[in-house]
Amino acid sequence: MTLETFFAGNAACGRIEGNGAGAVTYRTSGSDFAECLPHLDVTETIEAGDVVGIVHGAVTRRTTGAQHVSVITDRPAVLGNAPIADDRPVGQVAMLGQVPVKVRGHVNGITVYDDFAHHPTAFETTIAGLRKRAGRGRVIAVFEPRSNTMKLGTMQALLASSLTGADAVFCYAKGLGWEPAGALAPLGARAFVFHEIEPMVESVASMLRPGDHVLVMSNGGFGGVHAKLLARLEGARRDAA
Repeated sequence: MTLETFFAGNAACGRIEGNGAGAVTYRTSGSDFAECLPHLDVTETIEAGDVVGIVHGAVTRRTTGAQHVSVITDRPAVLGNAPIADDRPVGQVAMLGQVPVKVRGHVNGITVYDDFAHHPTAFETTIAGLRKRAGRGRVIAVFEPRSNTMKLGTMQALLASSLTGADAVFCYAKGLGWEPAGALAPLGARAFVFHEIEPMVESVASMLRPGDHVLVMSNGGFGGVHAKLLARLEGARRDAA
């Protein structure tokens, strides 16, 4: 039973309806919950899919020193704090949901992605989505357990199963209160654990081949691993030319 219908002009864009279980369901084509935040620098261009830092309630593409890190969305199901009469640029910052992110680079047939996934459920969903896009290409997952629950090891029992869709898994484990090697043991020789960024980048780069898709997953800056990996691949391409 429809309780309320929302319109954008003459077209319905969402509705609230009873679900037959004493509760309600909100139906819309949007996929996440977001909040509008002003740009920290009004001259900075910020687009959907950009990973951004939140600094004192403002948004910027610079994540170093930010209080929070999130991603910009262009398809929120619910959007809060939207300005009514203000010309300042704002970013639609995703707070909850699944938000697509941008390709960070493409070198010698190898594609590097940046994704906000930071817990097992998101890992599994994101890998499954990329697997469909990759076709016969390998999916290489690179992640850091950075959220509070992951740092505490609360979800370690779910870790291996959430990453099983990847052809290889690299975990950055510096600063954790637990050792991920045990949790990733069911993945066998596909799983690698590192406590320093540089050796991990070298290990990932050394195994890559054209057609591979590298999925970097973190809710933080991850030590600039994307840029370091792309620089390493670009250097190898120049050396081979």
